[in-house]
Amino acid sequence: MKALSIKQPWAWAIASGHKTIETRTWPTNYRGELLIVASKTPDRTMTQMITEISQRGQIIEYGKAIAVA
Repeated sequence: MKALSIKQPWAWAIASGHKTIETRTWPTNYRGELLIVASKTPDRTMTQMITEISQRGQIIEYGKAIAVA
C-alpha cells in the first residue's frame, strides 16, 4: 500500500469525509488504497481552522497514519 503525507487540517478533512479530492502535480498510474498520513507540521495558514476543529472536541493528530482512502 502506498502512503500520502498531508498537512493538517487537510489530512483530518480527508479522513472525516469533508474533503474528497486531492490533486498533485505529478501523474501516477497507481490505483488502489492509500494510507493517509498526517504530517508532523501543520499548514500554518490554517491555524484558525485547526483551532475551531479542536474546540469542537475533534482530535487533530500529527505524525501518524490516520486513515485509508
